[in-house]
Amino acid sequence: RYPVVTFQDVRIFSLLERHLEDDEAVALFQRTIGPLVEYDAKHNTEFVRTAEVYFDCNYRLQQTADQLLIHPSSLKYRLQRIREILGSDPFYNKDHLDYYLATKLARLL
Repeated sequence: RYPVVTFQDVRIFSLLERHLEDDEAVALFQRTIGPLVEYDAKHNTEFVRTAEVYFDCNYRLQQTADQLLIHPSSLKYRLQRIREILGSDPFYNKDHLDYYLATKLARLL
């Protein structure tokens, strides 16, 4: 009924949880997806979750849309809004790993 969860599935959370109190982790979070978290809270959207799932699906549109239970064109719209809100492309720039880690931190914070 419920999927089996292995340590591999949650190890990133275990690693990140050790650094929740670090100023560096908070700075990373604010510098990357802080504006997106604020936007989600203010407008009741799910852009942080959308970004996280897109990362987890290795940038595959159809797989991401399927997991989010939305149409691929709706996903494309969300991805464009994420880029607009952040003022950069978190998926295709040199800091994409920072953005990925920040989406995981968002779950813990």
